[in-house]
Amino acid sequence: MKRMLGLFIVLAVAPVAQAADVEAGKAKAATVCAACHGANGVSVSDAIPNLAAQRAGYLEAQLKALKDGTRKNMVMNAIAAQLSAEDIANVAAHFAAQPGAATGAKSALLPRRNRASPVVALGRVEWAGDPAGALGSAATPASSPLRETRVPRHRAAV
Repeated sequence: MKRMLGLFIVLAVAPVAQAADVEAGKAKAATVCAACHGANGVSVSDAIPNLAAQRAGYLEAQLKALKDGTRKNMVMNAIAAQLSAEDIANVAAHFAAQPGAATGAKSALLPRRNRASPVVALGRVEWAGDPAGALGSAATPASSPLRETRVPRHRAAV
């Protein structure tokens, strides 16, 4: 009976002993991930995925694939190569513990768009002075202020 009780205690405590450290993950994310993915996992760009509220197992699997090179991304391969297995688990736990980003949410680190340069979307340059595109290439930065494009932009997959 004592042997069964001892085994039960060991099995109950084992997951806690191996659990990722969210605070250590927060510290590592602040130094390694925050510049692009945001300190709380809300991306600074439409081209960079949000990590907030992603499953820890999924994030760990992706970071391990980036680290060992089975998933290719020049920037992320170099960053993941510097992370230990413990760092990967901790960072994944940190981002998994964050609330998901609201629709259209952007990181506070996202710079404000320079309104003096054109928006290029799907090969088109759009200017505010030519909302219907009637002027075509005749619109110039000097004669037309920039307007936001209405062409849908798709997020890159993690």
